[in-house]
Amino acid sequence: ALVRLRFVSHTAPALHPRGGGRRERAGEPPQLATRCQQPAATEPPSQRVPHRPQTPGGATARSWSAVSAAGCFIGDNQRYVELFSPLVAPEDADLKELYTFLGVRSLSEAVTVSARPVAGSVPSSSKLTQQVLRRIEERTCLLLHDLDKPECPLRPNLREGMQQALREQRVVVSEVPGIVSTLRFGELASIEMEAKACALSEGDWLVVHVVPHPQLELRELLEAVGDALATALLQLVQNTDKIVFESLLAWPLDKLSRKGFNVDRFADELAFAR
Repeated sequence: ALVRLRFVSHTAPALHPRGGGRRERAGEPPQLATRCQQPAATEPPSQRVPHRPQTPGGATARSWSAVSAAGCFIGDNQRYVELFSPLVAPEDADLKELYTFLGVRSLSEAVTVSARPVAGSVPSSSKLTQQVLRRIEERTCLLLHDLDKPECPLRPNLREGMQQALREQRVVVSEVPGIVSTLRFGELASIEMEAKACALSEGDWLVVHVVPHPQLELRELLEAVGDALATALLQLVQNTDKIVFESLLAWPLDKLSRKGFNVDRFADELAFAR
């Protein structure tokens, strides 16, 4: 069946135009999907699936199911795959593109993430919060623009008011003793985990909370802040968005340039911010 799907993805350009949008129609044909990962140990026992048989080589045997577009997901976030064990599309680039066209959502779209400081937290300021705030202000132009495009336009999926909050420096960073992150998948599956950072919209302000840790390097904390900012600034956040935001906040500018990010376009603005 997978071979036939690959054949369709390569030989039916009229059905599956490359670069085309997602098809949003009822009555989609069934697609093949599989659960190929075990949930992480942090998942409540009631949400875990039974142990899956293994092949003689030690790999987990895959059981394929025919499901509708609403019943499976593009497994673009390995962490979510391990936590929730959803039915995911085959690991094939062409088939993932075909599945997206047929209306299959990415797992990053299906999982909602909310975070908050632990109850009773008293926010405070420190040298660490000043460093994080300085980095956010310095990299604002990079966070707001799509560096993958030559002209670097504003990101099309910015939440309302976020551009103004960053541009007008209506951003506060504070330390808190702990942060709880809640991941929800569907109506029933919900997991709470500790987080290093979160970003919350409070009126006209963007409030970033961070958790200090003696063993945590500044780079790791900035990556966590970048992840939180992607969720706060963007609508329909993809896993690739989070990875980009982590890099934009944590990497040195010369490394960003070497990795292909068009930071030179904002050289004057970056120099002024520093």
